[in-house]
Amino acid sequence: MLKHIQNRYALYELENKNKKKFFEQTKMIQDFLNTAIKNVFICITDEALRLGLKFPEEKLKKDDFLDVASNKMLPHNVDEGFSSKEEENVVKIASDYLNIMREYEDFKFDRIHSVEEIESLIPDYINEENLRRFELSIQNLQSVYDTFITNTKIETENATLNSMRGCISVALHLAEIARTLTHFYERHESEIRYETVREKIKIIIDKNKILDCIVNYCLFHCYRYLERGKDLANDFLQCYVVVESIEVNIPTYMGFHVRPASLVMKIVKHYGSKVKMQLDDEVYDAGSALDIFRANEKISAKKRQLILKEIKSYEQKGKITCEKIKSIVLEELDRLVKEGKVYAYEDLTTDDLTCSVEEEPIKPEEIKPLVAEEIKRLMAAGKIDIRIDIKVTFMGDRRTLKDIEALARANYGEDEKGNNIELPPEIGYLRK
Repeated sequence: MLKHIQNRYALYELENKNKKKFFEQTKMIQDFLNTAIKNVFICITDEALRLGLKFPEEKLKKDDFLDVASNKMLPHNVDEGFSSKEEENVVKIASDYLNIMREYEDFKFDRIHSVEEIESLIPDYINEENLRRFELSIQNLQSVYDTFITNTKIETENATLNSMRGCISVALHLAEIARTLTHFYERHESEIRYETVREKIKIIIDKNKILDCIVNYCLFHCYRYLERGKDLANDFLQCYVVVESIEVNIPTYMGFHVRPASLVMKIVKHYGSKVKMQLDDEVYDAGSALDIFRANEKISAKKRQLILKEIKSYEQKGKITCEKIKSIVLEELDRLVKEGKVYAYEDLTTDDLTCSVEEEPIKPEEIKPLVAEEIKRLMAAGKIDIRIDIKVTFMGDRRTLKDIEALARANYGEDEKGNNIELPPEIGYLRK
């Protein structure tokens, strides 16, 4: 694996200031592993002789060994015709790349760790099972790239795609080595389980160097190359993403409170590209739940402005006493509830109203402002909500917008009382 990285590195166009240090470390690790393998063979030889086993007289020849790696590429003789989906494939791979970076934050090793620190991470954070999933995710990414991007017109026109492929490949091989050595350490050198052979292995293979190799070489440089590829992936999203816009209703229950705002954010993060949400003249970052939540202030104000047009003026002539004010206001609120313009989360009574006035009696034309004020107060208390359709516009990656549209059709995963409801299958990943 190390030889493969060395031989193929030049083909990935990954020239950078850290290349020399990386190759120096790679050579040191290679020498250590080669020495370890030789020491194991010497011990196997000694054990064989102790058991009375005889070695064949015929020696191994050079032809018995296969070439471990090649720096040659096969000829590009597959169909190089342009596909209308090539840009979409680049966007998908770039999105998947960014998702891997987010999913495996635990493998973000951006500094050198002591042996004691590394030992404390095994097996809770670093173990063969987790590394195998990590490796498989990168391997799948490389496989998708090789299936849909390699030797296409878009790869020919954009050389940095090959650089991203190189970052994926180097990271994959480093993850493979980390997983293999972690398997060896967990099985033979750690305190997790006892084996009589462990003491012998300690003599011929320095476990501290194995730990150093796993974290300070493999995972450290794996993170570095994935970080470099992350910048390229972000660039590809900006370059190739198809930007569209959709108009959808806001959530029925309490607008964009924490839950629906978080679901929208998860969709945006899932695809990795930037998406904006617009309400009238205000623009919000749909990739931030807090920014979406900030729109609620404007939504509430807009609701109150719209409901004001629905409140009927009080027609009775003459002055109105304090005793009668609450019943008149409650009667108007009940009418708005029955017409579906206001939703009450609990039955309203005169005890829920304040209807404070500076002087009494009041004039009939003062009733409408009182109703509006009570609606504002009851909304703030979470006792009612105004149910008037308000639409927002999302602008960005059409794949993201498609899922946001599905989420909006499902009322952002909530019923009118804010209870969880089942999401459409295409956005089922939001519940994971």
